[in-house]
Order: sequence, then C-alpha cells, then structure tokens
Amino acid sequence: MRRFFKYEFAGRERLRDRELVVIRFEQTKVVKNLFGLRHYEKLNVTDPLMRGQYWLDPQTGRLWRERHEIFFRDNAQPRTFKAIEADYDFTSGEQGIWPPQRILFQYFNPLKSDNGFPVEMFLRVRITHEYGPFRRFEVKARHENIPQ
Repeated sequence: MRRFFKYEFAGRERLRDRELVVIRFEQTKVVKNLFGLRHYEKLNVTDPLMRGQYWLDPQTGRLWRERHEIFFRDNAQPRTFKAIEADYDFTSGEQGIWPPQRILFQYFNPLKSDNGFPVEMFLRVRITHEYGPFRRFEVKARHENIPQ
C-alpha cells in the first residue's frame, strides 16, 4: 500500500509535553473498493482517497496521534471534500503497548447531489470513544484437540 501514498515532513509540534515530528501523507493513486463508499458514485467526483498526518516521537518512532480523512475530488471544480474523518490519540500503557486513549469518527453526507451543482457536505454523525487506563489481565486457557 505504501506505493500508493506520498509522505512528507510537515514540521514539529508539542503534544502533551512531548516534542513530536509530524508526517503528512496523501494517497496519490486510486485503489478500487478500498474504502467501500459506493453511495458517492452518483456524484461527479473521483474515487475516494485518503490523506492525513502522523505525530511521531523522533527518538523512538512511536505513534502518539493519527488523523486521517477519506476524501473525494470534485470533477467539476478544483476542490475536495471529506466523507470520513478519524482521529486517534494514543497513551502509554503497561507491558510496552500504546492503546488508544480517544478515538473520534466523523461521517459526512452530501447535501446537494444534482448534476451541475457543487457538492456540499454536512456532518451526519460524530462518534467519540474514550478509554481509561489499560491494565494487564491474566487468563488461563486449555485447548484440546479431539480426533474425529
């Protein structure tokens, strides 16, 4: 999949007292049916593409934040509009894992879809997931194969 994207250094930002490197990415080549957004086919737009940013620790490469959107290019005008936006904020966890602390999804629908009219989008739904600290748990399991 990497060959379908371009990546570039976008600068540095502080996030929760950490100096992070920001990497911007954008999909440059269409991959058919990658996102399953067929209800946009009636609009005068390109197939869906993805773009976004990663916030990385420059020493460890650890991902602290990710933001991306699924978007379309308007074939009638030089502009884009987003169909889905996703934000992930990660936190420190036990055992060397970095679980999400917050996930935000936003879904957009077209307001106007008649030919000749520019596509306008409106927010259809916003879903926020917030998680408390991850704690290790222990589970004992036994698996037994029984011949048939």
